[in-house]
Amino acid sequence: MGLVDDLRAGPGNDPDQTRDLMGRSADHIERLNGQLQGAQADIARLNAARGSTASARKDLIRRLVAVAISVGFASHIVSRHVLDHWTGELSLKAEIARLSTALLVILLGWDWYDRDVEDKPLTRISRFILDAIIVMAQLILLLASEMPSLWGQVLVAIFALYILWDILAIIDHPSAFGLPDPRPDWWLVPEDVARTYLDGFAGDDRKRGPPINLGWFIYFVMVLWVIPFAGEYSAFATCLLVALGALALWGEGVRRRDGGRLITFRVRWGILIGLALLYLIYWICWWTLGS
Repeated sequence: MGLVDDLRAGPGNDPDQTRDLMGRSADHIERLNGQLQGAQADIARLNAARGSTASARKDLIRRLVAVAISVGFASHIVSRHVLDHWTGELSLKAEIARLSTALLVILLGWDWYDRDVEDKPLTRISRFILDAIIVMAQLILLLASEMPSLWGQVLVAIFALYILWDILAIIDHPSAFGLPDPRPDWWLVPEDVARTYLDGFAGDDRKRGPPINLGWFIYFVMVLWVIPFAGEYSAFATCLLVALGALALWGEGVRRRDGGRLITFRVRWGILIGLALLYLIYWICWWTLGS
């Protein structure tokens, strides 16, 4: 503060004092520039370190997905001798349908993940741990293909974990959802999450991801738990609607060449109506033809 006070009193100084003040000011500015450059270097180093950590975490999750697919799918095919009994009983064909559907969900899920994690890197440990849990759940999903009840429960759990991933992403990267960053107070987190879902349902493109995942989660709960199919062909009908729903969810994040969304509000409703019609057609056929 001494230099600032001297500068304020500068007009009353003689020329020698003025030159001295100018020299001291230049030295002070030079030191501040040096400190600023050091701070900028520290920020760049921290950002680089954070980026390398996020990249390493993503790379590990990528490897875990490959392991889950190889262990859960390929080994399941070999251990169950699926290829040797392709024309076997209906239960084995249903198992193959669940296994193939699970693989499709995992592959599409990885594409969703790879697309999202570019904008919302794994800078914190929470989503990294959650990603590892999701991959382990996907492995269980593949291995549970011969157990219809467990298969459906694990599949619903995976989509529920996607919702939790969205909430943690809102906390880690609020600016990606058009929210203030840094957040002024930690107790505003629930408000940010609620605002993201409400604005997303209202049509805010930056916040559309979490509400869409929540909506399709409700769809999968309805198909697998609330109004499940019945009859000997129920497994094939369930797998068809799950696969089509997963494809629709994947398409929600795809953009056309002109930059617009592949699935618009109108297209989404058309897909849902089509899926509902498929559900009704199955039941009509089942009631008409019987078991």
